[in-house]
Amino acid sequence: MKVAIYGAGAMGTVLGAYLARAGENIDLITRNELHVEALKSDGATISGSVNFTQKVNALLPNEMEKKYDIIFLMTKQINNTQVVENLTGSLEKDGVICTMQNGIPEISVSDGWLLIMVKK
Repeated sequence: MKVAIYGAGAMGTVLGAYLARAGENIDLITRNELHVEALKSDGATISGSVNFTQKVNALLPNEMEKKYDIIFLMTKQINNTQVVENLTGSLEKDGVICTMQNGIPEISVSDGWLLIMVKK
């Protein structure tokens, strides 16, 4: 299964580190070039009640070349319509976007899907 986390901020990086630690091949995607460079060179360091550093695969959005089976959406909700529209080209035909954002973003995510369907 090809899996990505789009939005590798604090929570996205933690989720990605745990999934990678469990053996999943996962891509962490963020617009922050410095964060991508740090993740590539140093891995994801998790500290607190647990402490570990995990090697992860980090990408900028324009480096996404795969078609993913599932993309965990962990960005801020403000740009959901645009983000979902941009991600559809990176999904397998039966792929899904799973929102894991704060709040209840389903309406703005579904608005993004409706916009895409109307454009097609």
